[in-house]
Amino acid sequence: MNAAAREAAKAPSQGSYQFSYFKIIKDTHHSFYQVHFKSNYSEEPALKYCVSIYCQQGWDPNTMQISVRLMSNERKATLAATHGADCGNEQMQVKRRAKR
Repeated sequence: MNAAAREAAKAPSQGSYQFSYFKIIKDTHHSFYQVHFKSNYSEEPALKYCVSIYCQQGWDPNTMQISVRLMSNERKATLAATHGADCGNEQMQVKRRAKR
């Protein structure tokens, strides 16, 4: 959440952005979280971030990889770069049953 807050602090605004929403999308060794910030200036859009945390073994801060991506308000069909998951748009493989 701190990584998303640092990104929100960089956003140009007339007001100031405050934390408004947090959602755990996937909580494994490759975790995804949604973090939203809302401005106290009504004309500004909400900032929605996807935070990805990758830890190969355990929660070692020295080996952890964190990425923060600004999400658009539009739902787009995208292929996720890692492990087939993206904030709110997880791509699941469909297993088809063989015809007999």
